[in-house]
Amino acid sequence: MKASCGVPCSPSGVVELPPEWQTAAMNIEQWWAQLKPSTKAWLIDNNGDAVPAEIVAEITNAGGSVETDAWWVGESGPSGFYFSDEAIDWIEAVGNGETPEPR
Repeated sequence: MKASCGVPCSPSGVVELPPEWQTAAMNIEQWWAQLKPSTKAWLIDNNGDAVPAEIVAEITNAGGSVETDAWWVGESGPSGFYFSDEAIDWIEAVGNGETPEPR
């Protein structure tokens, strides 16, 4: 069934979103501001450790997708999710009261 809402569709009827409607994953600066203070404190205190599933869920709910190739996404495997080295440095800077350069 083809969409009839006035947006462009492919020949197969799949809605094609205009580029301005397509969004990339939020950057760390954007979703960090949405986290609970206790979550930020845990991330600062445990920087570099595997991130628990409930914190990954909070990051995702805040707009950060750990399924992307964003610069802050590191390894993910059986032992959990890890931030990239650059993200670890960013979190350390925030924990030290610094304002890291935007990426």
